[in-house]
Amino acid sequence: MKKIFLTTLVVLVTSCSVPEVPLESLVERNQIAYQVNSDKPFSGKGTLYHFNGQIEVIDTYKNGIRIKTEVFQENGIPNYKEYYYENMLIGEEYYYDNGQLEWKYMCEGSVGNDICPYEEYYEYYENGQLGYKEVYKNGELAQEEAYYENGKKKQ
Repeated sequence: MKKIFLTTLVVLVTSCSVPEVPLESLVERNQIAYQVNSDKPFSGKGTLYHFNGQIEVIDTYKNGIRIKTEVFQENGIPNYKEYYYENMLIGEEYYYDNGQLEWKYMCEGSVGNDICPYEEYYEYYENGQLGYKEVYKNGELAQEEAYYENGKKKQ
């Protein structure tokens, strides 16, 4: 019984895993990514490695459309991440050299006339504490907050 359970578990995990291919094996046609010599839009991860073997870039695709890019330093610490929806950049995260989040931006909702209906922007101190926050609604500043490095809100 244990063998059947373990075999089933292994099959389920491996069948649900996302394919990973070298970035150079992907080509773009009409803003859709395909594996070389394929006519099926690619879903999975395209990867690129630093010379030391650490991951440098991971591009994640769904039905041929890039939904996320992650870029890493040679030591494996994240450098930045970008998020996409329908080939439009809707979010970014940048990191300090120590791996702490430095700032992030996210847009929620459909972007029309280059205006995002709801945007959030955050800046962080190197110790990880929130330093600054802005919220925009339809391009207008709706909320702004600033914090000290100890986490207390500035007046």
